[in-house]
Formats: sequence, structure tokens, C-alpha cells
Amino acid sequence: MFSCGFCPSQKLFETNSVVDKLKMELVALEPELEEKSAATAELMERLVKEQSMADKVRQIVLTDEAMVKVCIKLQ
Repeated sequence: MFSCGFCPSQKLFETNSVVDKLKMELVALEPELEEKSAATAELMERLVKEQSMADKVRQIVLTDEAMVKVCIKLQ
């Protein structure tokens, strides 16, 4: 058999044990992950609206700036 102290069945058992533990942790974290995912989606929606508003303000500022430049040239 194996003389180096390595036992495949023991390693397999240990690996399965670790996988089971990680699965339990993932299940425990699932509500928190769903909550954070929903919060992220809400934030992204808000950012899209704010970007749209910022773009409108930017356009107004650019128009005002162009008008001021024209007025200065006319003087």
C-alpha cells in the first residue's frame, strides 16, 4: 500500500468534510448575499437616474457658457 502515511480514503473524507462545511457557510450567508445584491441593484438604479440629471445640468451649463462667450465677443 502507501508507506508515506498518505491514505486516499482519508484525504477524500477530509475534502468532503471541508466541502460540506463550506456548503453550510454558503447557505448561512445566502440571505445576506441576497440583501446586498438587492441593495446593489437599488444603488445602480439610483445612479442611472442621478447620471441622467447630471447630464441635463451639464448641458444647461454648456449652453450658458456658450451664450456668455457670445456676449463677451459682442462687447
